[in-house]
Amino acid sequence: MVATCGGFTGECDYPSQDYTKTIQITFHKIITVEDGTRTFEMGYKILDKKMKGGQLELTLRSDNGDRFLILVDDDNLDLERGDIWEIYERL
Repeated sequence: MVATCGGFTGECDYPSQDYTKTIQITFHKIITVEDGTRTFEMGYKILDKKMKGGQLELTLRSDNGDRFLILVDDDNLDLERGDIWEIYERL
């Protein structure tokens, strides 16, 4: 993970170099791993997808009914969680 942005101040917070968080999106699940430990796993369905200015915009619904947005471009994957954005570097 590169940064977490948003919330009350709208500013970004950058993790220490020792901290790692990755996100893997498969055809059926989203999985996050923090410092080598799987911390989150959820099934999802794509509700909408469109191209906007060179970014792929995906609107997803999780198995529990929550909706969220993912933006993908050449360098980053941005995941919206409420008013917080998690920004990941594409590998």
